[in-house]
This record gives sequence, C-alpha cells and structure tokens, in this order.
Amino acid sequence: MDQEAKKEENAVSRKKFWMQWIPLVKGERRYNYTEAWDPFMVRFTEKLVPFKVAEKAMEALYVNCTMELGDDGLTPLEDMKAQFHFITEERHIEKLRKMKREGIKCCREHMKFFIGLEMEIETEKRIAKGEALNMKQYLEMFKRIRTDHEIPDYIKANKKWVEQWKKEMEEESKKRR
Repeated sequence: MDQEAKKEENAVSRKKFWMQWIPLVKGERRYNYTEAWDPFMVRFTEKLVPFKVAEKAMEALYVNCTMELGDDGLTPLEDMKAQFHFITEERHIEKLRKMKREGIKCCREHMKFFIGLEMEIETEKRIAKGEALNMKQYLEMFKRIRTDHEIPDYIKANKKWVEQWKKEMEEESKKRR
C-alpha cells in the first residue's frame, strides 16, 4: 500500500472512530453534536467521557480510601463498573489512579475535532451568505472558536491542518449529496 493510500485510510478510520460518538438526529449530527457535547472529553480505551464524569469517577474510586494495613481502600472494580459504564477493566482503575496523581488530561484529538465541527458549521453559514474564505480567515476562526470554548492555547492549527480539514469537509459534503 502506497503512502498516500495509507494516509487516506487512516483519516477515514479516524473520522469513523470520532463519528461513532456523535448522536444521530435526522442527519443533523454535527449541529446536534456541538450543542450537546463538550470539547473537554477524557478517553478511556475507545470511549470518550466528559471531564466532569471522569472527575466524579476518580472521586468515587477514592471515597473509602483509608490506607490502613496496606489496604489501599479503593472502591472495588465491580462497584465502579456498576456506577460508571465506561469502566470495564482493571486498567481503567489504573488510569483513574494516574489521573489522581498527575491530573486529568483531556483528549487533544477530540478538542481539535470539536473545533473542526464548529468551523464546519460556521463555514457553511458564511458560504450560504456568499462569502469567500481564505486561509487567514480559517486560522482566525480556529483561534476564535478555541477562545470561545476556553480550549487551552496548546491546541493549535497551522495551514497544513486547515488544508486537511477542508479536504475532509469537502469529502463529507460530497457523501451527503
């Protein structure tokens, strides 16, 4: 498989992965998604969980923690499974312990994906009004959306990212026709 075909296959599989988390409502998935979802999601294996839910899970894990006699006092895996649907394995408990030590880190890919969806909505509206957009306007739009949703400054876009995003957006619009 040549390099270009491999890149395209990776982009398609990445998009399919993210799109499975978008609730479908009469074909308005992007609009529904951006209204209902949060840019701050934490990844647990293949599931994305809102930051606040991950925080609650971390607190629930340590609710009985006494640290007596070598017993870590953590809530058992079975109880955590019953409370939180995304916790299914011991490694998820380990991830919660790591989050307690190092802090909760949100999924960077999801934040960029979220910004991309917001940009797509705004682009469609502006094109419908008859505006022509250039690279500078796309980069400004990215920065503004990042600021509006209080997404950290380390999430950045460059010309290459915008070009890739535009290409994916054009392919998606062709599929919808």
